[in-house]
Amino acid sequence: MVWTENKIYQKTPLSDQWIVQDLLDGDMMEKLTGMLQTTPQQSLEMMRKFGILYVFGDDAEFNGQEYYTIYNYVDSATFKKILTEFMADFDLSGLLSGLKGTAGQDEAEMADSMDGFEQVLEQLYATMEINYYVDTYINKETLLTDRMIFNMEMKYELDETISPEGAVSFEMAMSGDFELYDFGGEVKIPDVSGAITQEEFLEQMMKKMEITEE
Repeated sequence: MVWTENKIYQKTPLSDQWIVQDLLDGDMMEKLTGMLQTTPQQSLEMMRKFGILYVFGDDAEFNGQEYYTIYNYVDSATFKKILTEFMADFDLSGLLSGLKGTAGQDEAEMADSMDGFEQVLEQLYATMEINYYVDTYINKETLLTDRMIFNMEMKYELDETISPEGAVSFEMAMSGDFELYDFGGEVKIPDVSGAITQEEFLEQMMKKMEITEE
């Protein structure tokens, strides 16, 4: 994934084709970029602000390097508080309006989409249960955070107003192991000049399927 100016370019392991999305205005892109570039000190201040628990754990070793360990835990109430505050900074109606031309929807359809999205968010906040654990490792030599491990379990429900076929319950479990490297190095942006839109990509896939069926 590549973020530049007000465009997002991405591709999957299934294809070498870059897909471009021009959905975010400059202000929203700046806010998202700022979130990704949060320093460890800013992260600690944010955790204090929201009441996130963090404690020191036993020292660890990876690939011959010694690390300090910090454990974090986020419960449902804290996660909802964080999500509510961050979502308040984004113009969701503007974001969905930016999708109008891409998705081929008219004003009435976009209004319905916005209403449906807001209903989903409302029920998500009301029913969500989450347990989120993050283990952060700070390199003793560089004092940089270059490893993180997380585990998250989430449950929520949507009623008949969202799912006409009947109420549904969702349960998700996610885990990840991150290794960060090349701090301070020059970022080499790949060539994305041949990027196409999601719609163009889907059209290509449909044509390939038609050829295969023939």
